[in-house]
Amino acid sequence: MYRIENIIKLRIEALDCATRIAARELRRAPAGRLRISTRNKHDRFYRVAKQFDTSGEYIPKKDSKMVKALAQKDYAERFLKAAAEERVYWDKVLKKVSAFATDTAYEALSDKRKALVAPYILPDDKYAQLWQEAEYAASPYNVENKKHPTRRGELVRSKSEVMIANVLDDLGIPYRYEQGLRLKDGHIYYPDFTLLDLRSREEVYLEHFGMLDDEQYFARACTKMRKYEENGIFPGVSLLVTFETSFSPLNAELTRNMLRIFFGKSAG
Repeated sequence: MYRIENIIKLRIEALDCATRIAARELRRAPAGRLRISTRNKHDRFYRVAKQFDTSGEYIPKKDSKMVKALAQKDYAERFLKAAAEERVYWDKVLKKVSAFATDTAYEALSDKRKALVAPYILPDDKYAQLWQEAEYAASPYNVENKKHPTRRGELVRSKSEVMIANVLDDLGIPYRYEQGLRLKDGHIYYPDFTLLDLRSREEVYLEHFGMLDDEQYFARACTKMRKYEENGIFPGVSLLVTFETSFSPLNAELTRNMLRIFFGKSAG
């Protein structure tokens, strides 16, 4: 139930943010409204600003900013009305969703009782724990190159991957390092990180390309990205990418912001 609440809260946050922008634009908008008249397949624009005036004052083509401003004003008014109605609706739904106790029935048990029962619906933290503890086939290639310890104690291949792993740990995003992924043609890829999106309980992949100024490495990276796309794994949907060159190192804060936004994490 937490996932549903989170999605609703994210929608409310988006509505509130958009409402503030629309209200600000509406305060700055010119007086009047836009009237559009089409004759012989040509549009003519009029500014209707006086009471009881149904025709309005013609807006010449050179004043396209006025046309757009009045159009935006009309849209802002419509949006604000619709957003207010939707906001009321989601507030009511959120109260009803929060009233359900099915997910909290397990959490309310003592630790001793939790150990004795199998929950019918796994809470997110329990699901994440089981996913994190499950064994998986990791990359067998050049294991000796895994020399850099993360905060969790696992060994990865580069300091940049340590940085990424620690950011994931900071944000509470469950991850596995170099878990095998079988593609449609039978080949097995090993994404640098496999992440668990608890909102959907689906896996998302993160690839770090660390030597993009190397021509051969860049070519292999492009081939890898194309292969992902051929298998329905698209950037920004189920694949996240970080990159760096010798002149532009990985930025931990930008990586943190990308992950925070993608997974709907708060900025706290």
